[in-house]
Amino acid sequence: MENALYRKGRHVGYVTNWRFILCKCGRWFKCPSINIIEVNRMIEIGLRDGQLPVPVVPIFLAYNRSTDSYFCYDGNEQIEACRYIDNIVRFYCKDIGNAKAIVDIISDVNDDDVYFECYHNTERRDILHMTTCLAPIAHSVEEEIKGLAVKYVTRYPKFASTAMSPRSPNFKIEKFIEDVRNIYKRLNAIVSISDIDILLERLNEIYANDHSVWENSKIKPEAKFKCHQHGFWLYINGDLNVDHIVELYSRFI
Repeated sequence: MENALYRKGRHVGYVTNWRFILCKCGRWFKCPSINIIEVNRMIEIGLRDGQLPVPVVPIFLAYNRSTDSYFCYDGNEQIEACRYIDNIVRFYCKDIGNAKAIVDIISDVNDDDVYFECYHNTERRDILHMTTCLAPIAHSVEEEIKGLAVKYVTRYPKFASTAMSPRSPNFKIEKFIEDVRNIYKRLNAIVSISDIDILLERLNEIYANDHSVWENSKIKPEAKFKCHQHGFWLYINGDLNVDHIVELYSRFI
């Protein structure tokens, strides 16, 4: 195991090879159920790209030192999908190679400890938020993000700017790409980029119809007029509010 990525309470995070997880993780804890939709989504991405999907969130493992065994209490969907993909890859005489994942390990545990972790420990939420910025994004998803950025530049050319620090309500394409990456990670990679496009459109409609959501005394009248004239409000405050996207998504799950 490589050097620790983070330590928080009993939790220690590592970046490790997928082979370690697939070989060492012998059983599931009894409390989580498997989300078949999520398993199938990961399999689809993995087979499309010809590689294991890189998890944006950690796989939570518990280690029993007395039996030298690991078991997963959160992240079973990722393991099951990758077991399937690994079998397919091996069928074609290939190997998953050095594909990486983040694992979060608690040691010297019993089932009561893990039950607490599953249902009561709020530290995991902090860990999930912390690790989203550490995990890489698959190449295919990056390409989709860039495609979405081109779509918005084409749709709203009067707002696309090449300036280092565009004035409200304009945006720089590089900043838009980074904003979509942040949204994707904040939502733990459980939505597609086309879903994010829908969320952006919906938030744009909300901003257009309810100015109290974004109203700020520092916003100049000419910026508001430009947004009203061309129907684009996402950068009315200078930055895309990622929290508003996350809140909007939470209403539909």
